[in-house]
Amino acid sequence: MKDRSGVYAAIAVLSFIMMAVSLAWAYANAGEGGVGLGELLPSIGLGVLFLANIVLSKQNRRR
Repeated sequence: MKDRSGVYAAIAVLSFIMMAVSLAWAYANAGEGGVGLGELLPSIGLGVLFLANIVLSKQNRRR
């Protein structure tokens, strides 16, 4: 099986940047009511993608 560490690294970097931008955008567009769960769902999803990618990359190194 080919070494896919470059692919995992690219996905990790992109998902982390997108998560940070999504959080900043949610807080920048928040009104007086604050940020609700609906505005945070994209950030949470990208955070889960980031963590899953890290787990998969570590499992790939062990093989």
